[in-house]
Amino acid sequence: MWKVYDISNGCKTCDNLHLKAEDIPDVLKILEKEFDLDYSKGAVSGGFAGLDFCIENKQITVGWDNWSGVFIMSQDSDGNNIIDKIETLLNSCSEE
Repeated sequence: MWKVYDISNGCKTCDNLHLKAEDIPDVLKILEKEFDLDYSKGAVSGGFAGLDFCIENKQITVGWDNWSGVFIMSQDSDGNNIIDKIETLLNSCSEE
């Protein structure tokens, strides 16, 4: 189950505690079917291993940590609506 949380910087994160780092490619495949992911600005985010990409020109990071499991978070509050859309998509896929 994916859950959206507000984080202290005003951004949102969509987390699935039950997934592992090796599940990230499968999550990305689902996102790529619905969204145009732009990896041209991708990088490893500071402080943790993550992959950055853009959806609708909004910077998004996907990664894994032991507190959140797999997380997908916006890099600024302008991307929060994308996180909400991602949570709806991923939860609808897990119900199928």
